[in-house]
Amino acid sequence: MNPPIVEIIKTIPSFAELLNRDDLLSDDRNVTNAFFKETVHQNNGVTDYLFRYRRPSTNEGTDSKAYLILQLDKGVTGQAHIAHGGFLATVMDEVTGGLVGATGIDNGHGMFTLSMKLEYLKPVYAPGTIMAVAGIVKREGRKVFLDAYIKDNCGDICTKAEVLFITKRPHKS
Repeated sequence: MNPPIVEIIKTIPSFAELLNRDDLLSDDRNVTNAFFKETVHQNNGVTDYLFRYRRPSTNEGTDSKAYLILQLDKGVTGQAHIAHGGFLATVMDEVTGGLVGATGIDNGHGMFTLSMKLEYLKPVYAPGTIMAVAGIVKREGRKVFLDAYIKDNCGDICTKAEVLFITKRPHKS
């Protein structure tokens, strides 16, 4: 059995500081979809995770950040011991979507991922522990632009993303 994610995080200096930051809130409800919470989390994919975020101090939300730490197992690999690129794209969508949900900048309407540009810089090894970080770059009307990255337990950035979300239109009855 794997140790709880908090115990793993404590052993990784570049991740451990998140546990003691007063400006971060914990709300795993913002890891919202069944695909991520149930399908990927079962068996030998993501064995544990922790989500933290910093609440924005302005309506634009550009000072908010989200952190998603994941304990990966071999179920996320595409090649031997290397996480599948599609899985890493899912992680990027999850950390950016989690930030959007946590900040409430959608005013309760919900949002969709409109586009995502990924750059794979180096392999993400599994089993292993990674941290995905997301931040809001700007807002334009219904659009929210975000940047995100994944770093490994050595602190190296392995994957980068530019993500665009759009707020759902209010439902017409």
